Amino acid sequence: MHVHKDSGSSGRWYAPPDMSPRRAVAALGLAAIAVALFYLSIYPIRGYRQPLGFDTARYLWRNRCVADAGLAGLRACGPPLATSMPGRIAYPLVTLPARTVLGVDRATAAAVVPAVFSLGMGLAAAALLRPALRVDPVTTAVAVVTVATSTIAVRLAAPESYADNLIALGLGTAALALAAGRNLGPSARVTAAVMLGAAGLSHWPTLALITLVLLAGAALLLPGAWRDRRGESIHRSAAARFAAVAALGLALWIAATTLLLGTGPDRFFAAPMASRAKLVLDLQAHSFPITLPAAMIGVVALRRRRSEGRAELEALLAGWVLVVVAALVRWALAPALPELLRAFGSGFPPHRFVAMALPLPMLGAVAIAWTRGIGRGVGTALLLFAIAGWMVIGGRSWWRSEPFLSTPRLTEAAVLARYLDRQVPAGVPVIVPVDGVGVNAFTDLYQLADNLRAELPPSRIPNAYLYLGRTEQLLAGQPTFVGDTGYDAASRHRWSAVRRVFRGPHVVALLRSFSPEVQRVAAQHPTRRLARDVLILRGPTPITLGMGAPVAEVRSVLLAWAYTGMLVLLGLLGWGWSGRLARQDLLLRLALAPAVGTGVLVWGGLLADASGISPGGLSGTVLLAGLTAGGLWWGRRSSVDGNEPPS
Repeated sequence: MHVHKDSGSSGRWYAPPDMSPRRAVAALGLAAIAVALFYLSIYPIRGYRQPLGFDTARYLWRNRCVADAGLAGLRACGPPLATSMPGRIAYPLVTLPARTVLGVDRATAAAVVPAVFSLGMGLAAAALLRPALRVDPVTTAVAVVTVATSTIAVRLAAPESYADNLIALGLGTAALALAAGRNLGPSARVTAAVMLGAAGLSHWPTLALITLVLLAGAALLLPGAWRDRRGESIHRSAAARFAAVAALGLALWIAATTLLLGTGPDRFFAAPMASRAKLVLDLQAHSFPITLPAAMIGVVALRRRRSEGRAELEALLAGWVLVVVAALVRWALAPALPELLRAFGSGFPPHRFVAMALPLPMLGAVAIAWTRGIGRGVGTALLLFAIAGWMVIGGRSWWRSEPFLSTPRLTEAAVLARYLDRQVPAGVPVIVPVDGVGVNAFTDLYQLADNLRAELPPSRIPNAYLYLGRTEQLLAGQPTFVGDTGYDAASRHRWSAVRRVFRGPHVVALLRSFSPEVQRVAAQHPTRRLARDVLILRGPTPITLGMGAPVAEVRSVLLAWAYTGMLVLLGLLGWGWSGRLARQDLLLRLALAPAVGTGVLVWGGLLADASGISPGGLSGTVLLAGLTAGGLWWGRRSSVDGNEPPS
């Protein structure tokens, strides 16, 4: 971007007339509204009362663990046959303080997370794409909407709701943008590494991906840097910058994970057959016959531009594509590879690599933005048509989504939680039979277990078990087998944990939404009814019929408030801290602000927790306010002390 210097004595730098703050904020504000309508309108139109996403329940109970006992609570409330993922801390550290400040319930807050962080990822992508775009508010807004509503963003948001992945990809993309900027100064490299480390604290495989992208980009740039060094040290080249950011970001994540969290990277298990099925479905959902040609047009448009920083951008995009393709090839050839190579990355399913192929929508954004140059009238019409078509492609997948969380299921779990608190000593296991699962019994059981944990107190989560099969078989102390390979394997897996606690004191609770046997069994045990849809078959006899506290539901009237509030909180936090990075470049600063704010909140929350300050409640509010005030002071100090543009 070009800047102009005031002829007066102050020597301040300001944006040219076509980059007025009002125009920039208006354009990006319209982009934010478009993304909000894309993701959030499904709730009032479809009448959904719970947030979308299979994994959303897991985020909810993990947040409760952190709110109850800090980050150490994640290790303390590890459930049977699953992990609490104590190394993934970004989601609770970001959402807990924001929820408290905004005063919204957890369901509404969870519902806006995909929209907020898809927008953040789109903004970070627009910052990275600056060498490929006309640097003006409208073109930047087009890039934001294109990436934020792409099939890549939608795949991370649904149906599973990979929120950790979505947060990490936005942080990682911001790190790439800061590493690629030629004139942002040394502090940008450090900030890029900090963002990269924060990405690892959200989702370590994304950290691994972005690190490999940086190293691949460095390798692609190294020959040219060596030829063009002209007596200058090679360590000043873009290749050296990329390698330094990758090394420092990785070191920060390792230090934080081992020294402050006392844990390591969580492990993945993905059945080959299930991974193959998901990959086939994803390849269809991404509409490659349309999106790939659009990306190729974007490549042509990028190659035609002669702009500063294009070489770095091309290297990063090419490196990203190479990493994704290499991962898919490694997965396809896994049976023929040596054991050492076969073990490397074996647990990370291939469809997740496809879902992180962000260069595809970024190049699509370049292609769509290129239509503006065709002609004022025709170009505008083509631009609007292309954006609408792009959003329809992504929207087809999003609008197929349904909540896996259900209000009846959560209500029954809340009734059980109230009974356990009132009548059952701490540490006594509770076993909930499940009768009726889909073709993928393992997955259904994990998701049902997360639904149950979402309403249990954190101290009860380590002692909550699911049993797959008939209630009579459970009460007789036997597993249930039906002759189906998948069902019987899942039953055996669950029984391996239940068997260990079955001989001691325990509670058996029958919930209607987990098993349709409630009415039949209730007729045989009339005194064991706790509520209309809940029976206590073993354990203290229920004293009275009762209901738990009302469970949180998505409130459509608060969606706009929660979305706008969370975005403003993160943007304001990042605005101050990014002041030294892009003080003369309003668009760049606005684009980076949400990601920088997210990274600052993750690291600030981690350090505060290590000092004994909880990220939830009043202390979380004070932490957020303190970090924001510190950032605004820092940004103000930067604008006063350093008002010359970078050289």
